[in-house]
Amino acid sequence: MEQEEGDDFGEDDDDVDLISDLPDDALATVITKLDTKSGARTQLLSRRWRPLWRSSPLNLQVDRHLAPQESKRVKIFDEILSAHTGPCRRLRLHDANNLRRSGTWFRSIALHQLQELDICCKMLNRPLLLPPSALLRCSPTLTVLSLGNCKFPCSSSDENAAVLHFFFPKLKQLTLHGVAISENAFHGVIAGCPALESLLILDCIGLRRVSIRSRSLRSIGVRASFCTVIPEDMMIRELVVVDAPCLQRLLTFPPHGPTSIKVVTSCGGGALLPKLEVLGYVSNTIARFEIGSMEMTPAVLNAPVCTVRVLVVMSTGPNLGAILNLLNCFPCLETLYVMKTGRPTIPCLGHYLTKIVIRGYQGSRAHTGFTRFFVANASVLRVMNIAVPRKVTDKWMANQRKVLRTDCKASADAEIRFTYYYLRTEMDCAKRTHDLSVTDPFDL
Repeated sequence: MEQEEGDDFGEDDDDVDLISDLPDDALATVITKLDTKSGARTQLLSRRWRPLWRSSPLNLQVDRHLAPQESKRVKIFDEILSAHTGPCRRLRLHDANNLRRSGTWFRSIALHQLQELDICCKMLNRPLLLPPSALLRCSPTLTVLSLGNCKFPCSSSDENAAVLHFFFPKLKQLTLHGVAISENAFHGVIAGCPALESLLILDCIGLRRVSIRSRSLRSIGVRASFCTVIPEDMMIRELVVVDAPCLQRLLTFPPHGPTSIKVVTSCGGGALLPKLEVLGYVSNTIARFEIGSMEMTPAVLNAPVCTVRVLVVMSTGPNLGAILNLLNCFPCLETLYVMKTGRPTIPCLGHYLTKIVIRGYQGSRAHTGFTRFFVANASVLRVMNIAVPRKVTDKWMANQRKVLRTDCKASADAEIRFTYYYLRTEMDCAKRTHDLSVTDPFDL
C-alpha cells in the first residue's frame, strides 16, 4: 500500500527530541541559565548532553537549595569545581558559617572568568572575614558584586588602615549589605571601580561619613539601618556625592537613612548640578539636604532643581500647607509619591504633576482633604493612584470618589484609581537601585 501524504512511518512527533538537535552553543546557553542542580541533571538527558555540562559556563548557587547542611554543600561544590572544565559565569554563595575554603575555591580555573559574585554569610555575633583572594582573583572580570554579612578585608587588623588595593575595571553593579567596612576601605573600593553604574549600601557597619566620587555612577541607594541594633557612631550619618556628573537616581531607604546629604558636581572652577531625575525618600530625619546650589533644612529652602522628574516623600500624614510652601523647588516634577509613616517628616515636593501616587490612604478627613486639593488643582494630572493598605469594597471606593469630588477634577483626562498596597522592603532596595532600564524605579 502506498504511503498517503501526511502519513509518518517513523517515530511519533511526541518522541522526537528536537532540543538535542540544536548546536552546542545553544545548548550551552540553556545550561548556563539553569540553577546548579538542574544544570547538572542535564547530563542524564542523553549522551548528547553529557559532555556539555562539563564545558558550559555555569550558574552556581551554593545555598540551602543545593543542600541543607553546609558540609554537604561544600563537598558538592568541591566536586563541581574539580569536574568542570568550563568557566563559571555566576556564583551565589549564601548561608555560609565560615569562608575558610573560599581561598581554595577561588584558585580554581573555573572561577577565573567569573562575572557575577554574590557572597552572603549567616548572621553571626561577629561578621566573618572575607578572604582577600575571594575578590582579588576574579576582580578583572567581575561586572556584578554583592557582599552580605561579612567583614571586608583590610591590609591590617586596624579598621582605619589603608585597604588592600582592589581594582574592578568592569564592575557595574555593587551591593554591600550588612558589611563591616572602614571608610578608607570603602573609598578605596569606589576609586577602583571606574565603570561603576549602580551602588547599594544597606545596614553597613563602620561607615559614618560616606564620600563618593565617580564619573560613571548613575544610581545610589543607601540605608543606614533597618533596625536599631547598629550603634549610631557606627552607621551612616553623612552622605556626600562629589563629582558624579552622570548621577540620575539618589535613594535613601527607610526607616533609618543619613541625616545629612550633599550632592555636588564640580567642573573647572564652578559647581554644576548633576542630571538628577529620581529622588527619594525625603523626610525630616534628613537635617540637611544640598543638591547643587539648592540647600534644604527644616527652615531654609532655596534654588529650584529643574532636573528631578520623580520624587518620593515620607510623611506622617497629609500636610498640604507645607507641601504648597515647597512646590517651587522641583518645577519640572512629573511623578510624586507620598509614603505614609508613623514619624514626623519634611513634606513632599512637587509641581506640574502628571502622576501622583499616595500610599497608606485610609479615607480620614485629613487624607481626603489632602487628596482633594490635587484632584481640584492639578490641571495636567493624568493618573492618581490611591493605594489603600487593606482590602476595600466597591461601595467604599464609590463613597470615596464622592468625598474627593472626582466629578469636579481640574484635569478632565485624569484617571483616579484605588489600589491595594503592601509593603516590600529588601527586594525593592536592590531593584530600585540597580535596575537602570526603568525611568521610574518606584513604579513597581
